Amino acid sequence: MTTRGMLVVAAAGVSILAGCAGAEVGAKRSLGTVNYTQAFDAARTVMGQYFTVASADADGGLIESAPKPLMGRVLGGKEGRQVAAVWLRKMDGTVTAYALVTIQRQASVAARQLAWPAGVYDGPPHQTPAELEAATTAEQNESWITERRDRALEQQLLTDIDNAVRAQATK
Repeated sequence: MTTRGMLVVAAAGVSILAGCAGAEVGAKRSLGTVNYTQAFDAARTVMGQYFTVASADADGGLIESAPKPLMGRVLGGKEGRQVAAVWLRKMDGTVTAYALVTIQRQASVAARQLAWPAGVYDGPPHQTPAELEAATTAEQNESWITERRDRALEQQLLTDIDNAVRAQATK
């Protein structure tokens, strides 16, 4: 490949990476010029209607849910759960809400079977099972794989937050 060709490939790669770095993950909705504190309170209330709120950081604008078990089967027939996060950003006088809801399946056994031990393998293992998974609970050994986003629920969360903020503004 010529030098010119390598420069074209490098420039394309940089532009792709720059575009990806600035992208937010999840659904997005502008709430307009509203009070940030009221918007955060509304978002926390709405999140509590769908999930158990695990943490809410008003300074950082992040509200995270506790995992919610899913009824029925997910891909692979494994145990499933939903995890959600809502965050707010204030910029140029407006507040924007983001929502991300993922559906995950349990993959503990597969992850342990495929895990490569730390260091270089140079013969028989020199670690006992107690050294590998010693004194841990089943919950500590859990591993979850994200299957997909629940885009419909993301939009529903944002709609409900928007409606709650607008209802507060009219009071």
